[in-house]
Amino acid sequence: MARDRFFLIRNWIKLVFDNEITADERKADRLWKVRPLLDRILEGCLKQNKPQELSIDEMIVPFSGTCLVKQHIPNKPNPTGLKVYVLANPNGIVCDFTVYQGPATYVENPELEQFWQCESAVLQLTRSLVPGHTLYADRFFTSVRLADELLKKGFRLTGTIRKDRIPETTDLPSDKEFKKANERGTSFCTVREEKDKNGTKTEGKVAITKWLDNNCVCMISTAESIEPLCEVKRWSKASKQFINVSQPKVINAYNAKMGGVDLADRMLSYCSSRARTKKWTLRCILHFFDLSLSNSWLQMRETKQKIQNSSQKNSAIQDF
Repeated sequence: MARDRFFLIRNWIKLVFDNEITADERKADRLWKVRPLLDRILEGCLKQNKPQELSIDEMIVPFSGTCLVKQHIPNKPNPTGLKVYVLANPNGIVCDFTVYQGPATYVENPELEQFWQCESAVLQLTRSLVPGHTLYADRFFTSVRLADELLKKGFRLTGTIRKDRIPETTDLPSDKEFKKANERGTSFCTVREEKDKNGTKTEGKVAITKWLDNNCVCMISTAESIEPLCEVKRWSKASKQFINVSQPKVINAYNAKMGGVDLADRMLSYCSSRARTKKWTLRCILHFFDLSLSNSWLQMRETKQKIQNSSQKNSAIQDF
């Protein structure tokens, strides 16, 4: 096919008949031009295997042209484009997603109006989950209110937390005091105390942990705390060598389970069908085609690994 013919066909890709979409539908859904594809890809994502530990993070559909829902997020590989909130398992398979489109993002769920945008994103992504999962998220999403709401729904939360979202009533030391009084690897944890109707103290459910590495790191969790401690290697400028530093359980679990969305982004970057275009619809279509292919490949690799492990186990039993 000639290049000009390919570009001509690509420019006329349509997913809906424009005349069939009413003005009210266009106003309610800014993504109506690509909605059929998003719904179909989402249907496939919701069928994926969801282990107990899942991560939530932001994904960017790269686009620098004109678009009403375009966002800019610093420190991302592609900081400008359409923002997508993604739920993924540790293997990088996308299990659910929501494309951010401003105030209209959560119109179908009015219960989320009382929450911040970041909290609403997490609660929206739990729609397909059954109670018992542990969710990992970074400090953009986490708060004490979100942890409480997830506990009511039967979910646990672990993640970094911003200092201005930590209640003032907690007895956490300030970063300056904590650095001055302690050495590297020291950790401190405070657990919220709850009371029943009789005023008796019960076991707290929300733990906020501060750990001193190069800088202070604050974590919130309803699943893990400090114990059991583990050791990690860190470079010491004073002794010019690697040293062992104590690390709380909550930090170790977060580092191990939080990378699902980053892995999905990495898979999408290897062989993307991205092309220069001024149409956000075309960029969105190509991105979600890539996402479906990435999910399929990761699922195939996971299935193949299970078959291989099963055959090795059977052969070992026969040898025995």
